[in-house]
Amino acid sequence: MVGIFTLVSVGCACANIAVASKAYVDQIVASLTHPQSDWAQTDETANDFIKNKPDIDAIISALESKADSTDPRFDTIPTTAPTDTPPEGRVYIWFN
Repeated sequence: MVGIFTLVSVGCACANIAVASKAYVDQIVASLTHPQSDWAQTDETANDFIKNKPDIDAIISALESKADSTDPRFDTIPTTAPTDTPPEGRVYIWFN
């Protein structure tokens, strides 16, 4: 008669259990939240720094320079009704 024996090892893995204080948990949660972005922040390493924000003054200046009378894409606003046919792709608008 042949017998088969299986050796079974039963072990106990006991872990150290610790309870975190409320202050410690609050500290962890605070580190995970993002602060409100600050438009005036100039420190690029700060959490509230806005990356790739547009330069509003430069945009306004560019728009103002494009809308001057030397730019052919902008027409003056007439105050009388036009008598001819508008150019291709344009419409006439006038104000009385």
